[in-house]
Amino acid sequence: MNSALETRLKSYSHPFDGVTVYCPKHIPVSRLHEVLAAISQYLQIVFPLGSVVRLLDWYEHDGYISEASPCAWSDLDNSIASEKTLCNAFHLADSEVRIGFTTTAYDFYLRFYVWAEEASGDFDLTCSEALARILVSKLARCCDAELISVQSPKAFFTERAA
Repeated sequence: MNSALETRLKSYSHPFDGVTVYCPKHIPVSRLHEVLAAISQYLQIVFPLGSVVRLLDWYEHDGYISEASPCAWSDLDNSIASEKTLCNAFHLADSEVRIGFTTTAYDFYLRFYVWAEEASGDFDLTCSEALARILVSKLARCCDAELISVQSPKAFFTERAA
């Protein structure tokens, strides 16, 4: 999480004024890959011109505030391109340090993590309620409904604070 996202989280400003769609348990990387691909595809339709940034999110690990790096939508796609790509991204990573993507307008905040040794992972997406409704219906088509939960960002992030 960077300082701007932390400020937005503390004040429940966009995107933290919406909801958090998340995976309540670890899922196989093969399923995570499908879910993240569906999310990425839809976000790119909704925010085609959005300037995207990538960051390492230490929120659950120790709360360290990192800096975001400008990137392109293709960087998100490359990060989730395959099961192997997902696992390799976290092979030597510190525990609970997630990869995050958002736009410079903070239209959403997507984070994911893979336990490479277990070949499982999870994700969360904080966004507007309207966007979440559409995404949840799309995700229901590619995965089991019990793999997707929705919670207020306040409750979600409070439960996971380092």
